[in-house]
Amino acid sequence: ATFGQRLQIGYVMLFGAVAVGIGALVYGTSQSPLFTGFALVIAGAGESSVFAAFQTYLLIRVPDAMRGRVMGLTFTMAGFFPVSAIVAGALADLYGLRAVAIVEGFLILALAAVAWRVVLRQIVNDHSLDLSAT
Repeated sequence: ATFGQRLQIGYVMLFGAVAVGIGALVYGTSQSPLFTGFALVIAGAGESSVFAAFQTYLLIRVPDAMRGRVMGLTFTMAGFFPVSAIVAGALADLYGLRAVAIVEGFLILALAAVAWRVVLRQIVNDHSLDLSAT
């Protein structure tokens, strides 16, 4: 709600993804419980901002008749999170939790860079989107 101007939603998604990646890296490398907890709070806020910005952008762009279907699909995709948690847990058993967190952090940062190059930069440059009017 604070970032209601049309050019900022792409940046919110980018910085949210970067916060998640950095949080995972800090989680994997930190020895301080306090610092680790702070990093996880930042990563959680980043993940929330990515999902909120993505949902906002998506629902503004789809026709009214499709919004319910699109929301149903995004909630179905959220149902796959436990599957990825099983995979991450199995990898953590094999290689260690910190190693998996570090690899995930690098993967998330790499995916954020790809998302910026492929999609998010176009969202920032999309002058037809006006979130302040909604």
